[in-house]
Amino acid sequence: GLDLIREIRQRGLPLTVIVMTGHASVDSAVEAMQLGAADYLTKPVDPIQLEMVVLQALEDRTLRDEVDALR
Repeated sequence: GLDLIREIRQRGLPLTVIVMTGHASVDSAVEAMQLGAADYLTKPVDPIQLEMVVLQALEDRTLRDEVDALR
């Protein structure tokens, strides 16, 4: 997962990444967030929490896209 985030960032792709893992650690959570992940969730994921995280990520992406279009 962290390698995928690195690849996305290296390619400059305008993607929002939400990490879901069954093997959480503080180190991997910190690294994921430093690499630009929007959130870091541990399994089993609460469906309500997942919905809120996805809705927030979509809202953030919409705002970023609008700012980019205005530039």
